[in-house]
Amino acid sequence: MDIFELITNDHEKILHIFDQLEKTRHKASKNKDSLFEKLHNEIEIHATAEEHTFYPALQLFEQAKDKVIESLEEHHVVRLLLSELQKLDKSDEHWDAKLTVLKENIEHHMSEEEGPVFDMAQDFMDEEQLDDIGRQFQKDKKEIKAHI
Repeated sequence: MDIFELITNDHEKILHIFDQLEKTRHKASKNKDSLFEKLHNEIEIHATAEEHTFYPALQLFEQAKDKVIESLEEHHVVRLLLSELQKLDKSDEHWDAKLTVLKENIEHHMSEEEGPVFDMAQDFMDEEQLDDIGRQFQKDKKEIKAHI
């Protein structure tokens, strides 16, 4: 399976959940709670699978190391924001603002990943390697999901 397609599909799914959450702005509701939980899980599953499969394979290439480290740091920032959002009451006026900051960080990460990072992967790896990474990515996501 194409790793680029798998990652891009996850990105679209995450952005769709953000769109749904934005419709709940300035409201505290069970729907907002469940949407945030879904968003949190999707991001965690996706990021962890990337960290187990895609980034280690890419980091083997010296020219990609800086981009991989930057991507991992972006994951770290996203997890910090998710943790802060989890601790805040969803009716708190800062919650929606923090969600917007999270979305902006994720959109930046996605554009970097789908641009320069994907380009590097295509330059350094052949189709067979990319397919292997895609299969492992899918397998890791299933295993991670089973433990959430």
